[in-house]
Amino acid sequence: MGCCGGSEVEDRDARRAALERLRAAVRLRSTEHHDAGAAGLDDTTRALVGIATALALNSPPQALSAHVQQALTAGAVAEEVIATLVAVAPVIGLARVAATTPKIAQAVGYDIDTALESTEDATELRDITRARGSN
Repeated sequence: MGCCGGSEVEDRDARRAALERLRAAVRLRSTEHHDAGAAGLDDTTRALVGIATALALNSPPQALSAHVQQALTAGAVAEEVIATLVAVAPVIGLARVAATTPKIAQAVGYDIDTALESTEDATELRDITRARGSN
């Protein structure tokens, strides 16, 4: 149930509508800046803002992945994507950022399982976690 008696579907639709309005405003503003010869946001920064917006609106994983790919295509590096996560965590909550981190890691080509296997402690921790999950 949403905050004001609305359903989850209505809440999700309202978030999507807000995101679309924000995207339209950014596109319009960007066009105005380019038409006027002003600097505006560069493509990389705009794409990183898209990631932050998608996270804030709790967008589905496919949308988040698309934003990450757009940022990488625009020239962002993985460290900038991570910095975006760190920057929005105090605003949207660490739990939401932590929940999306595996999806973002996959989108930037980082294999968490391989990284965990590279250290003995991490492997032991992974095994303990899996054992607890099977109980």
